[in-house]
Parts: sequence; structure tokens; C-alpha cells
Amino acid sequence: MVEGERRGEKIFCDKKDDNTESPLCHCEERSDEAIHNTNNINNMDCYADKSARNDELNNAFTPPFEIPPTWAWVRLGDIGEWKAGSTPSRTNPKYYTNGTILWLKTGDLNNDVVYETEEKITEEAFKSSSMILHSINSILIAMYGATIGKVGIVGEEMATNQACCGCDTNNTIYYKFLFYYLQAINDWFVSQSFGSGQPNISKEKILDTLIPLPPLEEQKFIAKELENLFTLTKGLRVE
Repeated sequence: MVEGERRGEKIFCDKKDDNTESPLCHCEERSDEAIHNTNNINNMDCYADKSARNDELNNAFTPPFEIPPTWAWVRLGDIGEWKAGSTPSRTNPKYYTNGTILWLKTGDLNNDVVYETEEKITEEAFKSSSMILHSINSILIAMYGATIGKVGIVGEEMATNQACCGCDTNNTIYYKFLFYYLQAINDWFVSQSFGSGQPNISKEKILDTLIPLPPLEEQKFIAKELENLFTLTKGLRVE
């Protein structure tokens, strides 16, 4: 094991045979008392707030619950590039008239694949604002208001407003695994929101959130099984 640092935190990474670090960092073994029950997936409050977990991370990483030895604890900031969008000026009609670029607001998120948006913006609007085009299969999550934690999969290239954060994933994670995981911890994201007027979660809070990461092929298997189960249950009524 070799010790490294990321954003001021100590992490422990496996080394490959060629003496290079694995792209995923595995947590140091800790006593059973330091590992939470696997049922407590949403009980991660102390791990999302850097100030609350600094003492723990001074020595080694303490996971919120036990995972298989082939899995790795990482943070959402490690598995892709995250970026929030923006809103072009509403006072300039040229930014919205006859727009061709899909521009997503959090109300467009549907916990499914998003192919269309209520509004579109023009090329001029896109260039005037701080935003990027998220590629197909990127994952989007709402950060503001009643839609906090709601997610979507990009079905067509699109930009977003500032209330939405998007992740263009890297090769350590399968996009559908991330999609289902974010849905699983939706209630936790809501519990982490703050603000008296319009509650929100910050991009930094999202980046610092933990995710247990299986090997890539296992991620695909898990996502496929979940997809099959959701297909079977779709249309069932609760009586």
C-alpha cells in the first residue's frame, strides 16, 4: 500500500505490478467498530462535511459501512467531471428565439433518460454563458428547491441551468450504476440541503459524497439487474 493525498486528505492506494498506482483508492482496513452496518447507506452525514470528518481523515479513511474486498470507496468527484450550468440573460430575446441547443432546467429531470427540454437556447446564448454541452449518457442531478436529488441520463447533447449539476463520467464507472446509486441516496441529498428560502445542495457537497465502487463489469451487472427489476415492476399498482 502507498500513501497519497487528494484535496488534503490521506488516501491509501494499491500499486500495480508496474509500480503505478491503481486509478481507484482502497480504504485502509479498520476495526469492526469503525465500520457501519450496510443497511445505513444514507447515514453518511459526517462524511459529506469536510469539517466534521477532518479528524478521521488525518490518519486514515473510515468507511460508513463494509463493502466487498474487490470494491473501493471513492468520492463522486473522482469518477468524472462535474459542472453546473447557467442561465443566459432573459432580457436578450436573441438568446431564446429559434434556439436549437437543448437547455435543461431541473423540472425537465425525470429519473430517466432525458431527450427533450422545455426550452432551447441559441448558439449566441451558449457562447455568452458559462456552460458546457453534456454528452450522451452523462448524469444530471438537481441541486435546488423541491427537485433536489432528482436525476436524469442525457439522451441528447444538452446544456443546463445553474440549478443542475452534470457529470461526464470517466472510465472507472458505468454511467447507469452512478444513475441508480444517486437515486438510492436521494433522501440523503435532501437531508443535506440548506437555505431558508430555496433549499439547495452545493456542487462541493456532491463532489465530496462517497460512493462504493465495484469493478466495472460488476457495476454493469448490478445496473442490468436493477433495470430488469424496474421493468418488471413498471405498471404495477399498489392497492
